[in-house]
Amino acid sequence: MPVLPPTIETVRLLLRPHRFEDVDEVAAYAASEEWSRYMPIPYPYGRENAEEWLSQQKLRDRETHGAWAIAFNGRVIGGVDLILTPATNAGFLGYAIAPSEWNNGFSTEAVGAVVDIAFENIPELVRIWAWADSRNTASLRVMEKLGKSREGCLRKHQVIRGKLVDAVYCGILREEWGNMP
Repeated sequence: MPVLPPTIETVRLLLRPHRFEDVDEVAAYAASEEWSRYMPIPYPYGRENAEEWLSQQKLRDRETHGAWAIAFNGRVIGGVDLILTPATNAGFLGYAIAPSEWNNGFSTEAVGAVVDIAFENIPELVRIWAWADSRNTASLRVMEKLGKSREGCLRKHQVIRGKLVDAVYCGILREEWGNMP
């Protein structure tokens, strides 16, 4: 599969590679209990977690793992990942936005740009999918706005903060994306 572009510009956002200099901004929003309540990540999330995570970003294989920091007005407010699986011609999408930026349409804008770039640049890509904790209605709404269909719910499937939770899976096929307004 072709490598995804390292930088993507939208109307309001710059999606760019993560840099170690982002550590304080990542640590600040990731420390929020509200931000991490639906994600299988350590809580509390400290600066050392952000340092480790940013170090891992540099090791990603760009051919199979697109990863972007979401920057708004020069400040990192979140991230988007697209992990490609060439054997199934599919991509797994993950995303998160700082709580201070919720309800501004940034997730929809950033994720939509990544979906568009992926389908435009990878002709063999058949589908893009994501999952969310069933309680995370905001994330599920983002997926629906982008044309992803709910494909199923795996009950008590993910462990989040020591508790088994339901995971809702959503996906969009290339032919569905091509018919988006």
